[in-house]
Amino acid sequence: MTVKEAEKLVTRICIVLDFSVKKLKSKSRESDIILQRRAFIRLLSNTGMTTKNVGLVFDKDHSSVIFNNRRHKDLLYIKDKIYISMFKRIKKEFIIRRESIDDVIQSLLEILSNENELRHNRLMETTKENKKLENEIQYLKEQINILNK
Repeated sequence: MTVKEAEKLVTRICIVLDFSVKKLKSKSRESDIILQRRAFIRLLSNTGMTTKNVGLVFDKDHSSVIFNNRRHKDLLYIKDKIYISMFKRIKKEFIIRRESIDDVIQSLLEILSNENELRHNRLMETTKENKKLENEIQYLKEQINILNK
């Protein structure tokens, strides 16, 4: 996942969950914002994004991403109910929105593939038609040569 794709995904999820994207990307130390940011950082890290790229999404450096991932594990280990509830809520939307992006991309690929197949078929038909016309032209040229003699 690219940084731009991740930013769009985070924005869509924030809209659905009524979170402030601006606050999420800010240096805010409000506990709710920290927990939201931490959950997003963990989910984006799980997609295979580098810590540097995850950091770019939230204007953080890679060490902040590593720290947040460690804190995520700590909060799960101590069974922090507030964080776990927040994380599950964000994770649910993350999975739905990410899969819907994949579904849209897959649908677009299928449409493009079908269009390409139609174009290919039309091209093949046109090529056959052109070959027939070339043969007719050749025949007519031969007939003209016979008549001119």
